[in-house]
Amino acid sequence: MKNTSLLALVRHACLACVVWTWAGAAHAEAAPRATLVVTRGAGAEDCPNADGIAQRVAAITGMTTLQTTAQERTDTWVHLELSRDLGRYAALVQLRGRHNGARALSDVNSDCSSLADAVAVALALFFDTQAAPAPPPQHAPRLVEPPLAPKPAPPRYAVELAGALAFGLLSVPSPLATAGIDVTADNERFRIGLGGGLVLPDRVRYLQGFTELRLAFGYVRGCAQATSSASGIQLSFCVAPLLGALSGAGYDYDFIARKRWLWAALAGGPRLQGPLSRPAFWLLSASAVVPLTLRAFAVTVDGEPHDVFNVPRLGASASAGMGVQF
Repeated sequence: MKNTSLLALVRHACLACVVWTWAGAAHAEAAPRATLVVTRGAGAEDCPNADGIAQRVAAITGMTTLQTTAQERTDTWVHLELSRDLGRYAALVQLRGRHNGARALSDVNSDCSSLADAVAVALALFFDTQAAPAPPPQHAPRLVEPPLAPKPAPPRYAVELAGALAFGLLSVPSPLATAGIDVTADNERFRIGLGGGLVLPDRVRYLQGFTELRLAFGYVRGCAQATSSASGIQLSFCVAPLLGALSGAGYDYDFIARKRWLWAALAGGPRLQGPLSRPAFWLLSASAVVPLTLRAFAVTVDGEPHDVFNVPRLGASASAGMGVQF
């Protein structure tokens, strides 16, 4: 009788060990609670991808909280958008599904590791404070809302002022001043600008008199970013149609000749931009200018016409300036 009781006690102890071991394994292999999607904008390529963020969160929570592929069904989607702008890393966390909300984080360190750790801590704290939902009834299937598309980044505006030296627009290299407004969209990959330029008057001396030439124009410019560095320097390529007025006036000839023409050209070239003290930035650019309207200015000397100036077939400009972004 004593041996039978001892045997029953051993059996119960073994059964308890098996149940305890199974429960611990089930807890360790708990299903992920959300699906993570990560996008990295220009300049933020050194930030961790979705697997890197999920591993950071798992190291904090001690379990697989996030999955990066839709292998298992989850009721929450987490979209993480990482970007870099003028030397500052930024993260926008958006939750969709059973949990909804958004949070923005930023960091000014030279790399993305500090921001990635902050995002991981924020996600770990959020899911740790959420109680696990009760399983739905077997007869009522659980509906999961599809993930919403991430909200596009709002456009950013900038005012730019630049000074340049223009070659081949008038008779000699001439100073050129430009001013404009730029609109940046799609994580700063594309830029559209609207503005104008003024070439300082140029005097052409011929025989006993001189001719004064003036050029003013407006532009619509489009730029596409080619590459960017970790320090925030961006290289873009731009194309801009130019439309304005070319005027000339001849003095000390048989009579004062004044003429004004429509001037049109196409410009294009590289543009380099980098951060100054926020929100200011510097810019350098170079452009080739192809006039689309070729004109000539003539004066009358002793009753005979003489060509004083012909619009060159090809010009160029090199400029430097700064802007303020808001």
